[in-house]
Amino acid sequence: MPQTPPHGLKLLGGIFLALALVIGARLIQLQVINHDLYARCAARQWECKIPLPAPRGNLFDRHGVPLAVSDQSTRVITDPHWVRALSEEKREALILLLVEHLDKSRRDLDRSLRSEKRYLVLGEGFRFDREQIKALNDTGVLVLETVSERLYPQGRIGAALIGFLDADGGGASGLELSLEEILAGRPGEAQVQTDDMGRKRDSSRNRILRDPQQGGDVYLALDFKLQTIVERELEAAALASEARTGSAVLIDPHNGDILALASWPAPASRDGKYRAEDWKLLPLQGVYEPGSTLKAVTSISLLESGGLTLDSQVDAEDGSALIDGYNIRDDRPHPGWRSFREAFILSSNVCFAKFSQRITNEILFASLRDLGFGNLFGLEYPGEQEGSLHPVTAWSDRSKLTLIFGQEISATPLQVTAAFGAVAAEGEFYRPRLLRAVQSPEEELDTKDSILLRKVCRKKTARIIRGLCEETVLSGTGTRAAVEGLRVGGKTGTAQKFNEDGLMRGKYLASFVGMVPSDEPRLVLGVFLDEPRIGMHHGGQSSAPAVARIIRGIAIATDYLPLPIDAGAELVALPQGPRVPNYLDMDPEQAEREALRTGLPLLLRGRGTRVVAQEPSPGAPLPPGEQLRLVLGDAPGQIQEPPDLQGCTLREARRKALEFGYRLKPVGRGIVIKQESPEGGIIQVKLGARKRK
Repeated sequence: MPQTPPHGLKLLGGIFLALALVIGARLIQLQVINHDLYARCAARQWECKIPLPAPRGNLFDRHGVPLAVSDQSTRVITDPHWVRALSEEKREALILLLVEHLDKSRRDLDRSLRSEKRYLVLGEGFRFDREQIKALNDTGVLVLETVSERLYPQGRIGAALIGFLDADGGGASGLELSLEEILAGRPGEAQVQTDDMGRKRDSSRNRILRDPQQGGDVYLALDFKLQTIVERELEAAALASEARTGSAVLIDPHNGDILALASWPAPASRDGKYRAEDWKLLPLQGVYEPGSTLKAVTSISLLESGGLTLDSQVDAEDGSALIDGYNIRDDRPHPGWRSFREAFILSSNVCFAKFSQRITNEILFASLRDLGFGNLFGLEYPGEQEGSLHPVTAWSDRSKLTLIFGQEISATPLQVTAAFGAVAAEGEFYRPRLLRAVQSPEEELDTKDSILLRKVCRKKTARIIRGLCEETVLSGTGTRAAVEGLRVGGKTGTAQKFNEDGLMRGKYLASFVGMVPSDEPRLVLGVFLDEPRIGMHHGGQSSAPAVARIIRGIAIATDYLPLPIDAGAELVALPQGPRVPNYLDMDPEQAEREALRTGLPLLLRGRGTRVVAQEPSPGAPLPPGEQLRLVLGDAPGQIQEPPDLQGCTLREARRKALEFGYRLKPVGRGIVIKQESPEGGIIQVKLGARKRK
């Protein structure tokens, strides 16, 4: 007869069975019912998402010269505690690997790895290939971090306009800031597996969640060569006149393209020592009372609505007159009766105030408003100023008498220069254009068309004013703007500054705005010097000569203008040093060999198959202690279809091709009778004797 288990054993067995059921139920709950929940918890502990930086878009001038380009390199990081935890054999292999790939000595590495820091940068700026990256990652104790670097191949040229990036790689000033949405692109994201020390490890679960999207490329209306000339001559004029600040604007009046914008003082570098005043772009952000330069603009309303002719006369008296109870004075007296032509050439405030009585307040206000005064152009640049043009309801009885010669109004240098552009373009007023095109990462080109804002006067009126501007340079207040062999026209300005206490003794804004050639203007140029020393405070003394030097420089160095007769005249002296050869279009190996042959210290940056930019420019001297900077890249896509050059002279064809981003290869003599399709940015043209249609 079988024995019945003792009661205690039954109880113990029941307890074990109950425990097994509880554990089994718990395992089912963990591994089946709540499997997804705990898998997600584990993933949060062992997986992390990391951002993938997007390459920033590039900035080019109108001809594809790079102004700001991005480069990516690798930073090598470790934790010395991780290295010391390796076996002696693995540590030795790591040291040998680092010596080979980081170009560091064993002694330096041993000293660095003895550090007690938990974050140690072993080196940066490396460009590793795929095999090198794998070898470094396989050590398990190194972190390779991708670092984006912004390069400015042209150095300080155009620095205030272009701007710079902040520590996080975002735009901090200038176009880098205002075009952030276009240039920045969109960062990607990756999911990676990490170990218990937070280090990335190889895993089949590592994957890219979203690819980074590169930023768009931006082509400016700016011409780098013209910008260089304008900046050099503005600095020379500001130093010679001991001005506090200076600004200059160069535009194409027939489409509004801004070819150069310069401020002085200019930023010396982007080394992190920033002075806010050096990064202010005065042509857009400086506001001044323009003074007599405005007479060329207000002459539009006098000629269009005042019934004036060149021979209309008023009494200039003795240089001081009481008009409607207000005393108006000339800087220099021009006694007697003066015609409108003489009043313009001699810049008589008394005469202009008397002529203003022939038009209404509303007519003068409407004319100035139509020319952009008191309004923003809406340029793609942060902090553009609109100046001040009070509504007629806020005018006093004196306002019209002084507005007519540039007082009781404030404007930026760009506003004044753009208004002259309407006179140069037969009365057509174009919105100033800073951006010429934007190219997306998908190679789609968005061309920014020029915008004709309005017609502000008849062709006849514009031509009369251009003739007066030319006479001003030939025999009036602007004679020092003359360039022999070129027809230059313009208007001087000398505006005494004021503050809340009234006129500021000895403080003036000296200006000159000119156009060349004055019969058929291609360029309009304004130079503005703030607070030059007494003796140089008249626009004709300081700003006009600067305009002449800029025009001469443009004519000698570019195809925008014909060569002047005095083409051999000296420009501002450049720093002495060895002349730099032309490295453009060389491959990296050629460039390195040439630099070694000539003994020039070389700094090679960027990626690509050829040199796309160099600083200093070919033929320029290399200042003592400076490095020759070459930027590698690939040719940017042309931003427009090639122009029709048939029937053009060689000079006209070169200028037109440059405007569209192409270079010319001429064959023969005469005018263009045939052109080939462009190859590599070069158009071959055949010249012959066929008459132009």
